[in-house]
Amino acid sequence: MYNEDTKKRKRYAIIGISSLLLVAMVIGATVGVGATLSKDSESDGSGEKPGITASVKAIKTVCQPTDYKETCESTLTAAAGNTTDPKELIKAAFKVTEKKISEGLQQSSVLQELEKDPRASKALATCKELMNSAIDDLKKSFNHLGSFDFSKAEEMLEDMKIWLSSTITDQETCLDGFQNTTSSAGEKMKAVLKTARELTSNGLAMVSEISSVLGDLNIQIPTKRRLLNDDASVLGHGGVPLWFNNAEQRKLLQVAANNPKPDFVVAKDGSSKYNTINSVLKDLPKNSKKTIVVYIKEGIYEEQVVINKTLTNLMMVGAGAEKTKITGKLNWKDGTPTYKTATVG
Repeated sequence: MYNEDTKKRKRYAIIGISSLLLVAMVIGATVGVGATLSKDSESDGSGEKPGITASVKAIKTVCQPTDYKETCESTLTAAAGNTTDPKELIKAAFKVTEKKISEGLQQSSVLQELEKDPRASKALATCKELMNSAIDDLKKSFNHLGSFDFSKAEEMLEDMKIWLSSTITDQETCLDGFQNTTSSAGEKMKAVLKTARELTSNGLAMVSEISSVLGDLNIQIPTKRRLLNDDASVLGHGGVPLWFNNAEQRKLLQVAANNPKPDFVVAKDGSSKYNTINSVLKDLPKNSKKTIVVYIKEGIYEEQVVINKTLTNLMMVGAGAEKTKITGKLNWKDGTPTYKTATVG
């Protein structure tokens, strides 16, 4: 009987959280906010502090777990109107963050046109690329929040945390590029991105709080994540990675490296249409839904390979660690921003 009652209570809790999404976070934070508001109310002896509306209380609650509460509260007060829906408030926070990062993108373009220092100019070009990436990751998080499916809660929350962390990294990498530059461009970009960096950090704190509260309620979140399969050989290197949960992809990883069935072949010796990796990248389908396999034959490929975000579901397989080699020569000392020095990126 006890077990049945417990199961029923959990089912009711799941239904409630599924429909409201962030209500659990609000309940968890309301105690602290309520205590603060009560103390404020007592200060004027009226029993209720003038000017504290339902929307203000909701904003304070949503901003409670963040590191930059003042930035959170001021931006949401200006952007969110009178809504008290925590989901809408967090969506508003994401939109404001996107706007602030876009301002950084625009500023990097303006500054680059005026820049005389070659290293600073390259750093600004890197910032433009990184800000576009940050905006894309922020949009993914926003869309995930809008289409939240409780049956995939763990996966969706983890995805959002990854994307928001990536957005923070993009902004920090942008600023890192100005080391040893002679102009004031770095300080200007730092000032422009100040609010954006704080808001992105706040967004990550909000999403992390949702995960924490769901865990505190002891509710079993449905998950489809797979554990490593120690029995599966991946090109001779052991288990299948967690992120390869697609049957087709897992099968491809278990194919022997010397017997691939590629969609494209790159051959340094000229036996294929493509003799460089960059040449084949131009012909690969964009935003592919199926896995595209590129086999790179034995040889030393002296080139800088950049795989952009449109080349989705791409798998590159070489002839072996000692047979297929990719090597580049770009480095920071010669004036290339660190972000651009990777041989394959």
